Amino acid sequence: MSHELPSGSRGSSPTTATPAIDGAIATTGLPLRWLYAQSQLHLRPITSPITQPEHHSDHQAAHPADMHFTTVGSSELADPGEFLPPGSIVLTTGVGFKQRNQDFDAYVHRAADRGITAIGFGVGLEYPTVPQQLIAAARAYRIGLFLIPREIPFTRIIEAVAREHQRRAQLEQRMAAQIQEELNRTSHTSGIEGIVQVLSHRTHSAVAAAWGEQVVRSDSAEHSPAASARLDAALTHASPAHAGTVTAPPGAVLYEVPLGPTSADGVLLTARDHAFTPAERGVFKHAAGLISLVQRQHIAPHTIPSTRLAWEAVASHMVGLDGTSDRLTTALAPLTDADGRVRLLAFRSHSPAAAARAALRDRVVAAFERSGLEFIDLPAPREGAHLVFAAAVPDEVVSLLDATPTAVSAPTAVSGLSGDVLYSVVVAMRPAHRGQPLPEPPSLPAWTGNAAVRPVLHARFRETLQRIHDADPTLFDTAVAFLTTDGHVGDTAATLGIHRHTARARLQQIAALGCDLSVPETRAELLILARLFQPEG
Repeated sequence: MSHELPSGSRGSSPTTATPAIDGAIATTGLPLRWLYAQSQLHLRPITSPITQPEHHSDHQAAHPADMHFTTVGSSELADPGEFLPPGSIVLTTGVGFKQRNQDFDAYVHRAADRGITAIGFGVGLEYPTVPQQLIAAARAYRIGLFLIPREIPFTRIIEAVAREHQRRAQLEQRMAAQIQEELNRTSHTSGIEGIVQVLSHRTHSAVAAAWGEQVVRSDSAEHSPAASARLDAALTHASPAHAGTVTAPPGAVLYEVPLGPTSADGVLLTARDHAFTPAERGVFKHAAGLISLVQRQHIAPHTIPSTRLAWEAVASHMVGLDGTSDRLTTALAPLTDADGRVRLLAFRSHSPAAAARAALRDRVVAAFERSGLEFIDLPAPREGAHLVFAAAVPDEVVSLLDATPTAVSAPTAVSGLSGDVLYSVVVAMRPAHRGQPLPEPPSLPAWTGNAAVRPVLHARFRETLQRIHDADPTLFDTAVAFLTTDGHVGDTAATLGIHRHTARARLQQIAALGCDLSVPETRAELLILARLFQPEG
């Protein structure tokens, strides 16, 4: 379980910080100057926290975060922030004032108390221009104010902001993936120290990994004094398992991720001056997993159970920490069949609730234990999914996972296990059918291994699936899921954990890129290509 803990009190204004640069993940929120720079909207700023005079009232203190906003909504209510979250921009035509200009001061005062960042005033309906009383109130309470011309509908502003949020969210996810790849590479060469330094540099935060009597922390030059003080307080005055409960200097946010299921395993701590985004929290969890794996590289085999050894060997091999298969072969030997092969079972609960996912996993584990088969299970690289390694899948498990997103690999030699194998099984998760065995991917045609044919197939892969991946990695995942579920939109949506409408919209985008997956011949061709090659970048 991870926690994000603010330090110090928050005012009525939002506390979003300026987006980080130099490859770090951007924070949530958009700057007002971005909105004003959208020439197609023809907005005219009148007052803003950037241009207001230095003196201000006690109602709302100046803060750099005042220049950012999170959402935009239109409202003609007397209390503009009643149904809008702090950090919003409210759009209004002033129709509710009915020329009672003296009410603007109380209106802006309420907006300031609600944490509204700026007011967009539409002219040409109730008012021909922005009232002077509104301008004076915006300056007094240090709220941004801008004029919206009569020809610009409010929906155009709202849609422009939504598109920019979506664009930045996609960029953030890609940057997070790049950081995770860098952390994977660093774990090979620089171990825990390298992971901590990369994490600190790429997220502009103070970072420390603490377990037992050991602490590895980032260089202080990479972050602010407030973040350093927050981290020091967590390390000095509390045990790692309860680092977030201490009283610390204001001005920084602490985020903690356990390095294992018990407090003895330690914790990864990160702190900086503003909140962490969901993508960044995902990066921290990934880093915590890598640190845990690196730690296990130095544990003598006789000090932990054989099942735990197998778990660590599989996890290390899948992320590339262990480049050889010797350790994996030794650890998984008790799990293989007579031919030295193992099956990979992937399954996921329909329910997003953590309790439901844990209950399903417990039932599957209990069924394997009753079968007498040796097995290990570990989280799969998809939210809420699990992966089980065993020589076979008992009938009780097949029945238990009926109508649950499930997939199983063909018997695979331990030496052939890789991240690609795991990825293909997880993507292929689909509802099993009652009374039928779990599906196995068919063997590829023999001609696909022909040395003369392979370059042609790879060129075709670059023209199709690689092009889709370059446009948007989520479209590639959707294409592969659609191909491996025999072209069923419902199963594709269940595999990816998205709505059917979202899956259909993505398939339309894929078709626009020149790959119409509704054509059976196209699906057959691309399914072979998807099993032969992995996208680059």
